[in-house]
Amino acid sequence: MTLWIFRSDKLAIEQTSGCPCINIHGVADLETGQTRMIEALTIDATSTVALLESIEAMYPILALIHVFFRLRALSSRQARARPA
Repeated sequence: MTLWIFRSDKLAIEQTSGCPCINIHGVADLETGQTRMIEALTIDATSTVALLESIEAMYPILALIHVFFRLRALSSRQARARPA
């Protein structure tokens, strides 16, 4: 899961860059509702590997873990710029 939090929103954590959003990688266990999130300066291959390693650490005895990725959502600025 990718969360986009705008600068105007009240935050529980401090923003780490001048960008108007906070980059957080997260996962949700669909059976239990348990979540795991990691904060990253950028959402890229390195942060994705860190997320996958944290998932593996949460479930050390599982032989198979299904992972579904979703491409990032368009920012509102990008969505407005797209032709209809």
